[in-house]
Amino acid sequence: MVELNIIILEDDIVQNTWYKAFFNNLSFPPCRVTTTENFTLFKTEFRENFYNFAIIDYYLPDTNGREVLAYIKANNPACEVIIVSSTQEISAVVDLMKTGAFDFLKKPLDPKRLQGLTMQVWESQTIVKEREVNRPARERKGFSQEIIYKSHKIEKILDTASRCASVDSTVLIRGESGTGKELIANSIYSMSRRTKAPFVVLNIASLPETLVESELFGHKKGAFTGAATDRIGRFEEADGGTLFIDEIGDISMAVQVKLLRAIQFKTFQKLGDNETYKSDVRIIAATSRNLEEMIKNREFREDLYYRLSVITIRIPPLRERKEDIKPLVEYFLENKCRFYGKSIPRLTDKVTHALIQHDYPGNVRELENVVEHAVVMNRAEILLSEDLPEQMRIYVSDDPVADGDSVEPEEEGDDGFLSFGDDDLDLETLLMSLEKKIISRALEKCGGNQSAAARVLKISERKMRFRMEKLNLENVYRTVR
Repeated sequence: MVELNIIILEDDIVQNTWYKAFFNNLSFPPCRVTTTENFTLFKTEFRENFYNFAIIDYYLPDTNGREVLAYIKANNPACEVIIVSSTQEISAVVDLMKTGAFDFLKKPLDPKRLQGLTMQVWESQTIVKEREVNRPARERKGFSQEIIYKSHKIEKILDTASRCASVDSTVLIRGESGTGKELIANSIYSMSRRTKAPFVVLNIASLPETLVESELFGHKKGAFTGAATDRIGRFEEADGGTLFIDEIGDISMAVQVKLLRAIQFKTFQKLGDNETYKSDVRIIAATSRNLEEMIKNREFREDLYYRLSVITIRIPPLRERKEDIKPLVEYFLENKCRFYGKSIPRLTDKVTHALIQHDYPGNVRELENVVEHAVVMNRAEILLSEDLPEQMRIYVSDDPVADGDSVEPEEEGDDGFLSFGDDDLDLETLLMSLEKKIISRALEKCGGNQSAAARVLKISERKMRFRMEKLNLENVYRTVR
């Protein structure tokens, strides 16, 4: 159930006390209330927390309701805003409604009117939430890349990402390889105030241990063998922006000390240089390793761990969120077909079932590779089980008959056609059922020999396999003599 996280900007302390009592006494909808007395406090609170409902006094000592409304809509467009004032100028009310206000209330407040508007806001936020869940394969608003999901687990992760985007706290993203840690990091950056500065990525696992320090902080010419020129590091490159350090658990203890200092004091030294450099960088780190176990084994510094994990986001493996597989498959299928210039084949229930059964130790990256393999191998209008990688085909036979894929007629009519109940009068279903019956009779006549049955039906053997796959039809006559 959606909870209303309400922030109130009102300079009258007595009025704020009234607001708290009012919302605390509401039996429904569920509310959580925070009050602020000036715009400075309001902005600090709004940046650091997530709010979906705001009540703003129009006349304030340091600003006015129009400016606050503009600030809210610029930073969180989904937050509904009610403006409160002791006067009610029609032109001002119309102007505020045009610029995004949900409604306008005149002081002294009518409790029934406020309760009614609160219920309307709750219904509005509930509709937004339902759309988020029911439209999985789409671009999440405010994020730079498409986040494809259907599970509530990913929904919670994206909510956390959006909350921490507006602050500069360090973020530690944890999860198995291939779960999309860099995608979440990039999404946090794209919603932050640092989007005009660089988003710099450094994957520690891809570097020799001897080069990690140089890559992070840079070096001067002659600092080590092969250092023919000066080189800036990622801290300097990302100045003012965000530095994403992937597989941070692979950093040696010696470099961890220098990294801790760079994060804590925002200063660093290049290899072979005694000069101290400054860098204003937000750090987002990621790891697939068990850092707690590494701390016990003295392989990772505990103070660095706590410095990195101010906010921790854990991405579950794909096997723990199977409901995300189908929308991901559909997304990858469309992208790969566009890349290879092919028509998008239809997904059958049998193939979808097979794709969902696999545990994907390589997570989303492995699923993408599986779909790409299938697209390359596919030559039909539907995605066939034979298009899947060999290790995936073991799941195909486990597919239960899906509703609508195999509809048997109730009886055969006197005219030799099929007789159906009134609820089954659907042209596509009727045709599929008739086609299934014709192919079954041909197979039975030919003793299960598909090549012979195809010749009887005057179609190619490949088309025969294609039609049987589409109809989810098994050759039960293969052993008949």
